[in-house]
Amino acid sequence: RTAALDLIKIIEDGNESSREAAVGVLLHVSTTDQNKAVLMRARVVEPVVELLRNGNENSKRTAARCLRRWSVYGIDADKWNELESLQIKQENQIAQAQAQAQAVTPGLMGTFFGSLMKGPEQNPAFVPGNSGTMAGGPQQQAERLIQIMHTGLDGGQQASTTSQDHLAAVLHRLLYDIFESSTAGMLAKLEDTGADPALPAPDQQGAAGV
Repeated sequence: RTAALDLIKIIEDGNESSREAAVGVLLHVSTTDQNKAVLMRARVVEPVVELLRNGNENSKRTAARCLRRWSVYGIDADKWNELESLQIKQENQIAQAQAQAQAVTPGLMGTFFGSLMKGPEQNPAFVPGNSGTMAGGPQQQAERLIQIMHTGLDGGQQASTTSQDHLAAVLHRLLYDIFESSTAGMLAKLEDTGADPALPAPDQQGAAGV
């Protein structure tokens, strides 16, 4: 958890380049429920949401990807990781095709391929709430909040500062609630209390022996 706290400190107080690097590390390690549990227990959501609001474009994009990963656990997380990998591959292929088209026929073809470039916040095939393979409910709500805070309201209009403060607070609570209700969150809570997850609660154990 110490390393997570160090990364949080950099995101809160570092310069632009160090903040971008730190959130990149968070994204890199947020591939397993165990790692995500460590980060969530370190209260990583608040500084990353703040970076989503006020970072440079690269940092915002990476922060959005982190927050999406923290909204899914278990089999949903496995499916999301697969979809995200496909999305990155698609982006790389389109970027390569765009570069080749611009080299051969600049202008119209470049504009055409540029219109195909979509991140996960723009492409409904690669967001947990819309993919058809992810759990709905809180995950869909989290996705919508991340979209609004990253790209603005429908039509690109940015929410007011007061509204963004409210959205940020809702997103904080929602992501922590999702984590706490997941198996990873429950195991983390048992670890904090020192309970053995393999044993029933004391009253249940006593009742079983009667």
